[in-house]
Amino acid sequence: MRRRSAPTKTEYSPKAQAGRLPFNPDIVGSHWAPDAQIDVVAINWEQKTILLGEAKWGDGNVSRKVIRELVAKTERVVPDGGENWQVHYAFFAREEFTEAAKQEASHIHAWLLTLPQMEPDL
Repeated sequence: MRRRSAPTKTEYSPKAQAGRLPFNPDIVGSHWAPDAQIDVVAINWEQKTILLGEAKWGDGNVSRKVIRELVAKTERVVPDGGENWQVHYAFFAREEFTEAAKQEASHIHAWLLTLPQMEPDL
Protein backbone atom coordinates (compact mmCIF):
# COMPACT_ATOMS: atom_id res chain seq x y z
CA MET A 1 0.00 0.00 0.00
CA ARG A 2 1.46 3.33 -1.00
CA ARG A 3 1.10 6.36 1.18
CA ARG A 4 -0.97 9.02 -0.54
CA SER A 5 -2.28 12.35 0.54
CA ALA A 6 -5.47 11.53 2.35
CA PRO A 7 -8.87 13.18 2.12
CA THR A 8 -10.05 14.86 5.27
CA LYS A 9 -10.82 12.50 8.11
CA THR A 10 -14.43 13.63 8.30
CA GLU A 11 -14.97 12.44 4.73
CA TYR A 12 -13.66 8.95 5.39
CA SER A 13 -14.20 8.07 9.02
CA PRO A 14 -17.78 8.59 10.24
CA LYS A 15 -17.61 5.18 11.99
CA ALA A 16 -14.47 6.26 13.86
CA GLN A 17 -16.11 9.51 14.88
CA ALA A 18 -19.13 7.54 16.11
CA GLY A 19 -16.76 5.57 18.36
CA ARG A 20 -17.05 2.33 16.42
CA LEU A 21 -13.40 2.12 15.37
CA PRO A 22 -10.50 2.21 17.80
CA PHE A 23 -8.70 4.83 15.70
CA ASN A 24 -9.43 7.62 13.24
CA PRO A 25 -8.23 6.52 9.78
CA ASP A 26 -6.40 8.86 7.44
CA ILE A 27 -7.74 6.95 4.48
CA VAL A 28 -10.05 4.01 3.75
CA GLY A 29 -9.86 1.87 0.64
CA SER A 30 -8.78 -1.56 -0.54
CA HIS A 31 -5.49 -3.23 -1.44
CA TRP A 32 -5.09 -5.17 -4.65
CA ALA A 33 -1.74 -6.71 -5.57
CA PRO A 34 -0.70 -9.97 -7.25
CA ASP A 35 0.12 -11.58 -3.89
CA ALA A 36 -2.74 -10.25 -1.74
CA GLN A 37 -6.17 -8.68 -2.14
CA ILE A 38 -7.80 -7.00 0.85
CA ASP A 39 -11.39 -5.77 0.53
CA VAL A 40 -11.19 -3.08 3.22
CA VAL A 41 -8.13 -1.23 4.49
CA ALA A 42 -8.28 1.69 6.93
CA ILE A 43 -5.00 3.21 8.01
CA ASN A 44 -3.66 5.86 10.36
CA TRP A 45 -0.06 6.53 9.38
CA GLU A 46 0.93 8.55 12.44
CA GLN A 47 -0.43 6.03 14.96
CA LYS A 48 0.76 3.06 12.86
CA THR A 49 -2.67 1.47 13.14
CA ILE A 50 -4.44 -0.44 10.39
CA LEU A 51 -7.68 -2.31 9.93
CA LEU A 52 -7.87 -5.16 7.42
CA GLY A 53 -11.29 -6.38 6.37
CA GLU A 54 -12.72 -9.19 4.27
CA ALA A 55 -16.25 -9.18 2.82
CA LYS A 56 -18.05 -12.38 1.82
CA TRP A 57 -21.44 -11.88 0.16
CA GLY A 58 -22.07 -15.38 -1.18
CA ASP A 59 -24.66 -17.79 0.16
CA GLY A 60 -23.70 -19.79 3.21
CA ASN A 61 -21.80 -19.12 6.40
CA VAL A 62 -18.26 -17.73 6.41
CA SER A 63 -15.71 -20.34 7.52
CA ARG A 64 -12.59 -20.34 9.69
CA LYS A 65 -10.52 -20.56 6.49
CA VAL A 66 -11.53 -16.99 5.56
CA ILE A 67 -10.31 -15.68 8.93
CA ARG A 68 -7.00 -17.52 8.66
CA GLU A 69 -6.40 -16.42 5.07
CA LEU A 70 -6.73 -12.73 5.91
CA VAL A 71 -4.42 -13.04 8.92
CA ALA A 72 -1.88 -14.82 6.72
CA LYS A 73 -1.80 -11.84 4.34
CA THR A 74 -0.94 -9.38 7.12
CA GLU A 75 2.85 -9.37 6.66
CA ARG A 76 2.49 -8.82 2.92
CA VAL A 77 0.20 -5.78 3.14
CA VAL A 78 0.99 -3.97 6.40
CA PRO A 79 3.90 -1.52 6.08
CA ASP A 80 7.22 -2.74 7.48
CA GLY A 81 5.84 -6.29 7.56
CA GLY A 82 3.62 -5.27 10.46
CA GLU A 83 6.52 -4.46 12.78
CA ASN A 84 5.48 -1.78 15.29
CA TRP A 85 1.98 -1.65 13.77
CA GLN A 86 -1.27 -2.33 15.56
CA VAL A 87 -3.47 -4.48 13.32
CA HIS A 88 -7.25 -4.84 13.64
CA TYR A 89 -9.43 -7.24 11.65
CA ALA A 90 -13.04 -7.03 10.51
CA PHE A 91 -15.10 -9.59 8.61
CA PHE A 92 -18.35 -8.85 6.81
CA ALA A 93 -20.82 -11.57 5.86
CA ARG A 94 -24.08 -11.63 3.98
CA GLU A 95 -25.36 -14.37 6.25
CA GLU A 96 -23.48 -15.73 9.29
CA PHE A 97 -20.18 -17.15 10.49
CA THR A 98 -19.52 -20.75 11.43
CA GLU A 99 -18.78 -21.52 15.08
CA ALA A 100 -15.19 -22.31 14.11
CA ALA A 101 -14.87 -18.90 12.42
CA LYS A 102 -16.26 -17.20 15.52
CA GLN A 103 -13.70 -18.97 17.70
CA GLU A 104 -10.83 -18.10 15.36
CA ALA A 105 -11.95 -14.46 15.21
CA SER A 106 -12.14 -14.24 19.00
CA HIS A 107 -8.43 -15.18 19.25
CA ILE A 108 -7.49 -12.11 17.22
CA HIS A 109 -10.22 -9.86 18.65
CA ALA A 110 -11.75 -9.42 15.19
CA TRP A 111 -15.11 -7.84 14.48
CA LEU A 112 -17.68 -10.08 12.82
CA LEU A 113 -20.51 -8.21 11.14
CA THR A 114 -23.45 -9.64 9.23
CA LEU A 115 -25.65 -7.83 6.74
CA PRO A 116 -28.60 -7.66 9.16
CA GLN A 117 -26.32 -6.00 11.73
CA MET A 118 -25.07 -3.44 9.19
CA GLU A 119 -28.36 -2.61 7.48
CA PRO A 120 -29.53 -0.03 10.05
CA ASP A 121 -26.39 2.02 9.35
CA LEU A 122 -26.65 1.81 5.56
